[in-house]
Amino acid sequence: MSYFGGISPGLVKLWEAAVLFAVYIVYCIFMAYSSTVEEKSAQHGDERRFRRLDKNRNNQLSSDELGADAEFLEAMKEADTNHDGKSSKQEVKVYLRSRRKMLQAAKEQEESVSDEEN
Repeated sequence: MSYFGGISPGLVKLWEAAVLFAVYIVYCIFMAYSSTVEEKSAQHGDERRFRRLDKNRNNQLSSDELGADAEFLEAMKEADTNHDGKSSKQEVKVYLRSRRKMLQAAKEQEESVSDEEN
């Protein structure tokens, strides 16, 4: 019995080739949707962070709740689009999504400058 040619080098059985091909197809599909998976994962992380900070569970973050998170406290001023002193879950999601896009664009620009220098 061989496992991908490890026991009997040079001999690959049909089922082994089929398994490798199936794994390759799954990999290609995953790579095609990796940006979507990455975005969903980031959104899930945003949701967990929001729930952790929302101590009174009213789906709004006040400056009192954000006192422990200096990054969010500073960002709340920008995220609070209706200027009511509180950031709703939707405001925070929009802020974090735009922040991620800004950071990604900056990273891509830095990489392109680095490539041009080389």
